[in-house]
Amino acid sequence: MPKVVEEAQVQQVNTQNEVSTSHSIRRLQSPSESIDHKAIEVAETLYNAMFRTGFFGLGTDEKAIFKALKGLPKEVLVEVERLYKEHYGRNLRADLRSELSGSDLRLAFELLNGSSKEVIEATALRRAVKGAGTDEDTIKNTLKNKSPEEIQEIKEQYHELFGRDLEADLKSDLSGADEQIVKALLQGDNITAAAVEIHSAIKGAGTNENKIKQQLTKLNREEIESLKKRYKELYGKDLVVALDNDLSGAEQDEIFAMLDKDEASASAARLRQAFEAWELDGTKESAIYRELQGKSREELIAIENAYKEKYGESLNERLRRELSGTELLKAELLLRQGHLTEAQELYFAMKGAGTNEEAVKKALQGKTKEEIEKIKREFKEFVKEVEGKDATLEEWLKSELSGRDEFEVKISLRGAPQTIEERISILEERVRFESGLGGKLAGIFTNSDNLMRQNLQKAKEALEQAKKDGIITEAEKKIIAKYLEFGNQDVKAFREVKDTVADTAATTAATLAATAAFLGTAGTAGIGMAALLAAGGGGLSYTGTKALVEGEAYDLQNIGLDSIIGTVEGMATVLSVGAGKVASAAARRLGHSLSRRLMGFLVEAGIDGGVSGALGGGVRTAVDKKAWREGVFEGIRNVLA
Repeated sequence: MPKVVEEAQVQQVNTQNEVSTSHSIRRLQSPSESIDHKAIEVAETLYNAMFRTGFFGLGTDEKAIFKALKGLPKEVLVEVERLYKEHYGRNLRADLRSELSGSDLRLAFELLNGSSKEVIEATALRRAVKGAGTDEDTIKNTLKNKSPEEIQEIKEQYHELFGRDLEADLKSDLSGADEQIVKALLQGDNITAAAVEIHSAIKGAGTNENKIKQQLTKLNREEIESLKKRYKELYGKDLVVALDNDLSGAEQDEIFAMLDKDEASASAARLRQAFEAWELDGTKESAIYRELQGKSREELIAIENAYKEKYGESLNERLRRELSGTELLKAELLLRQGHLTEAQELYFAMKGAGTNEEAVKKALQGKTKEEIEKIKREFKEFVKEVEGKDATLEEWLKSELSGRDEFEVKISLRGAPQTIEERISILEERVRFESGLGGKLAGIFTNSDNLMRQNLQKAKEALEQAKKDGIITEAEKKIIAKYLEFGNQDVKAFREVKDTVADTAATTAATLAATAAFLGTAGTAGIGMAALLAAGGGGLSYTGTKALVEGEAYDLQNIGLDSIIGTVEGMATVLSVGAGKVASAAARRLGHSLSRRLMGFLVEAGIDGGVSGALGGGVRTAVDKKAWREGVFEGIRNVLA
């Protein structure tokens, strides 16, 4: 066992204390936090849900709107409306009216008005039953864990608002198990509802193990005993026997442990499932990490003991059989300490094939200068201990990052800004970094570029005005912080559009280059040779165009990925021609009228584009390392999705 693993337990308590203390320091050094911060965040979410859900801002994410507004006190809701107007120059209520209608609009307004909980829930229920289709999950989630008195209040509000009987509406829209579950919930009987849910998960072809686990997770020991009794009353069969007949292996062990409220045994069973997944898609390292992450030392010891007792082998020995190298080291550290230090997170994020850029940024983000220096020291010591090499964090980061990721990490390495001037300087750097050709192209499709520059200028002007008095008050700090938060939100939105523009421009360039290569053969080359020529042109054009549009933000480590995508886009352009022409010919047989010729053209173009897009999109997912982090089986499913 590496020395670093043996020392992990000793370091655990010290690390936890230091993290807690440093977090408090950062909170004290941050600008005044008030209603504004939450309101700014909600206003951004609402704007994004209505106008940034697609490349051209098409579509509205109703669920995001409801989630953002749910449970906010009235004083925050007032601030949301004010700050939405100030940031985007738009009226929130008018935008909601333009994007929503019917029960969706009514629910959004009830939330925005800060209406009572019962009014909001009654409105949500009406939305769930009105129109085509029924939202069973919303109905059940709204009614569960309510007392009979709360249910009665919802019924009364429903009748008052809509002039209808809630129970009658639900009965007419539901059937089978859903009807039984909702009937129980309307009586405040959550135990009966859970029993019916579990029975519906067991019966029929296949067993829905996740639904069973969801029900058991919510119940305490006393409620589980009531569940067993109620299940037998309803179905004349012991719940344990019913589960025993439908489950097997480690998944059965997990569910039986949940019935006993034995968390250690349930964790041991989940680890066993991860090991046994080997034959299907390889050991799911991420599942092992998730199960060990965040556990106390006492909990980890209990899991080790439970695993040994149930499966007759040491958990550590099984880890060594299933894992090796970096994956084993990470699992052993988590088994000893329940978490990784920031230095260890950085090491594992960069070690091996590919770099987890998000994990790198998360480990460094918001740290003080002192914390950054500590991380650097610990990283150097950890690499020396594990690999026997002298290497600095900066050296590793330089070799693993480029483009926008490298830019952001360099900012984090300076430590969290301590002054308003430093925060303004960082925003100014970000605005400047995103300029160039890609910035100009993205500016055609979004106003975020103008907004980020305007808010940067407002922050500067507010600072200059504040300095005239010789002292910056807390109120003035809040105003400046508001403009900076606006500006950083705008930078984030602008980056998303810029990346989409780069991808679109690169795909267009690859398609045009491939088409030119195909036409350049003048029919003298076979389809195979034409495809090879198109592949070469597509790969070069895709990569070059994307790098040109992204500018400094382009990640050089994506050259290989982008070349593959461009190559496939090019080949698909040529190979899909045949599929499109076959369908086109079939359509043209319908006649020679203008409308039918147009139909033929659209069918051909649609199938050609569909084949090309499907191939390009599939390869784009297939070569993305993020798609494979859950194992081979999940990776294939991501590619085919």
